Amino acid sequence: MRTSSTRRTISLLAVVAVTGALAMTAAAPSNAATARAGNNLYVSFAGGDVIGSYDHTDTSDPNKRTNVDWTTTMFFKSNATINKVKGVLGSTYPDTGSTMRMYLNDGSGYAWDSDGGRKTPNGCNTIDKHIRLYADGDDRLYNPTDGYYVVGTTHYDYYESSGCGTYYGYSESVSNDIRTFFVGKGYSCAANAVGIGNSEPIRYDDGGSHIWQNDGNLHRCVIP
Repeated sequence: MRTSSTRRTISLLAVVAVTGALAMTAAAPSNAATARAGNNLYVSFAGGDVIGSYDHTDTSDPNKRTNVDWTTTMFFKSNATINKVKGVLGSTYPDTGSTMRMYLNDGSGYAWDSDGGRKTPNGCNTIDKHIRLYADGDDRLYNPTDGYYVVGTTHYDYYESSGCGTYYGYSESVSNDIRTFFVGKGYSCAANAVGIGNSEPIRYDDGGSHIWQNDGNLHRCVIP
């Protein structure tokens, strides 16, 4: 759930791990999806804000590399909210997917945000595009340079229906598709505008059903 919070003036500062009791843990062998060893799990912002470089399948441990789902790839700025971005996706992305979580600190303490996102229609003969969006209690974050913004993770769902041999992946390719979609709607989007240290060369997790692909940068779209 998204909980209410106090706004903080912030700006992009550096890429760091959550420290103290939530220090980053080393990668552990697993057949599940696992963040690449050495990758940053969080993006640190001035003013105490922290954004995840990945979303997570559960809330057991925000530093657990073996419970991540997909890389953060999208950054919507200026006057963005989660609902506004989903409104632009509109009827092209009518469906909601399974819920994942991102660990955030908006200046009033760490909390999990969760979202099922928006996706194009799925089926046994369909490759759908899926984006999840994360922010804080009022569905947006703020800094004086970028204004109100939200971030998103992306991936394809291949043949997602019961008994159809479903697999998932290629976050970078989907982020390119979504950037092109927003440009086509008249929005200004800069490719690979913000590096956040979560690059994932193509590799296969979870028995081959989870295909990593990411260059470690966020596409940045201006939402008036």
